[in-house]
Order: sequence, then C-alpha cells, then structure tokens
Amino acid sequence: MALAVALFGAGERPAAAAGAVRVAILPIVVHSNAADPAYVSRGIADMISSRLEQDGRAMALRVDDAGRATTQVGVALEAGRERRADYVLFGAFTQFGDGASLDLHCIPVAGTEAQATAARRIFIQSGAVGEIIPKLDEIVARVSAYVHGTAPPQPVAGAAAPATAANDAALRELVERVKALEAKVYGADGAGPKAAASPPAGPVAETAPGS
Repeated sequence: MALAVALFGAGERPAAAAGAVRVAILPIVVHSNAADPAYVSRGIADMISSRLEQDGRAMALRVDDAGRATTQVGVALEAGRERRADYVLFGAFTQFGDGASLDLHCIPVAGTEAQATAARRIFIQSGAVGEIIPKLDEIVARVSAYVHGTAPPQPVAGAAAPATAANDAALRELVERVKALEAKVYGADGAGPKAAASPPAGPVAETAPGS
C-alpha cells in the first residue's frame, strides 16, 4: 500500500522550452510479486517524466505501450529513434521481500548501438522499498545533468565525502550485486522470477558500462 500511495501525485508539467532535450521514457520493467506490475511501471514512469520536465529544459516523450518495456540497449534505441528523441531512458524495478532496486539506463539515440552503449549511464538505487521512490528526485536530477551536459548535483553541504577509492569499490560492489540479483530474478533458463536475497541499502549510484 505504501508503494502504491507513493506513486501518486506526479503534478502538472511546465511547457518545454524551445530546443528542449527530447527524452523518450520507456515503460519500466517490473519484477514484483507484491504489487501490480503495470501500475508500478506506469507510476514510476509518470514520476520520472514529471520531474525531468520540471525546469522546462527537457521534453519527456512517453512510450505507454507496456510491450515496449525492455532492459536491452538495442530495443530501447529503436524506440527512441521512433520518437525522434535525443536520449532514451529505460530500466527495471525489482521488489523482493522488503527490499527493492531501481536500475535506470540513459543512452543517446544518435550513432550506432555500440556508440550508444559506450555512452550509456546507469543510475542505480537499492534498499528498502520505502527508500526507492523518495530517491527518484535525486536519480532524475542526475539523469537531467547527463542529458544537459552539466555537472551532477553536489552532496549536501557538511556531509563527509568518502574517499574516491572507497567510493569506487562500493560502486563496483553495488553493480555486481544488482547483476547477481537480475540473474536470480530472470533465471538462467528464462523461466521467470525467482527468490532473491535482499541487498543492503545504498546511495544512488551512477556508472558507465564496464565500471
């Protein structure tokens, strides 16, 4: 119920400015036994679209066909080109017990699939279900910084910044945990969702393929 309530209230969107960056938003792939997948997918996409358009510099091009949900770069790239977008945003939300992970990918539409993959940015949030949705503001802020070519949001003043080496190690561990989770959810035989252990809560992570 808490998850369902959190998905309401996307709010009104300002008109996009001339020359706004066009971002295609694909339906989010949802793996959850505790919630209606279609409702969760639509709710997350609504919130992402609303937040991305808040300052009028981006135009969210929603793809509402649930059949277009994907985690594959090539499929996402094709959908982005159909919408004549500059970037395409796609990914997956996975709920397992009291834990969850949101794994969003943003790629430029111009160029080849290899070039898009190389330029891809991945935004990951993992933790308790109640911590995921409130973190959407931070995740979308980082997506916005990427598509506009600006510096990402800075940590809250007064907060101690971790050492670079430690931060990189934590990021690699988080990415590996998410990959292991996806393998358990999909199953090696593609038979469908499987039980998975809950990962520890972690901050929003931003990385590129191969990190």
